[in-house]
Amino acid sequence: MSPQLESKIDAVSSHFYGGMIHEFLKRLPSGAIALDAGAGLRKRPVPNVINVEIYDYPSTDVLAIGQSLPFKDNSFAGILSLAVLEHVDDPFQCARELVRVLKPGGKLLLMIPFLQAEHGYPSHYFNATRSGATKLFEQLDVESQTIHRSNHPINTLNQILRVYHSGLDAGVREEFLNMPVREIFSLAERFERDEDPPLTRLSLEKQFEIAWGTTTVFSKRA
Repeated sequence: MSPQLESKIDAVSSHFYGGMIHEFLKRLPSGAIALDAGAGLRKRPVPNVINVEIYDYPSTDVLAIGQSLPFKDNSFAGILSLAVLEHVDDPFQCARELVRVLKPGGKLLLMIPFLQAEHGYPSHYFNATRSGATKLFEQLDVESQTIHRSNHPINTLNQILRVYHSGLDAGVREEFLNMPVREIFSLAERFERDEDPPLTRLSLEKQFEIAWGTTTVFSKRA
């Protein structure tokens, strides 16, 4: 592992499986083996789940990168990909690998952010709309697409507003907290008119966390 990755290990996910994931695993055939691709640190490992990670945590079963999984074709009856593909630099290759190791008739549970602030280890590369999620796995049939409670839009608002608040100068944070929603709408309208109210002054780094979009100019190497 590179020193750059090593230095960011502390930010790896260590969430417990929720009820939806346990239900997904329970619906797999008796004795079936599942894969958790990019498991992070699982403090409560499940016996029939193989935890794959790029770092050797106590719960890690196999060290590997998602772009090249060390398993035979058609190995797993179920696969979990839980808030992982946004953190890899080639999610389409990772998706192809997951499809390759999934058994015919097998099930894959994908959770991937859409409107989520920039975050996490080792880097945050891609979010996906529901169409983007299905495009990643166009070789598979879609059984359902839902919004898990943890991904409800209220959490989108909460996260973005908290990041925005934390990026303001200390002198105007309280003013922002006390603003009615109507005034936030008005603030955006003023900003669109090229005004520069103090409540819109965020550092570039904070803007990158929650920006509506980014603009990049590239040059081709000589």
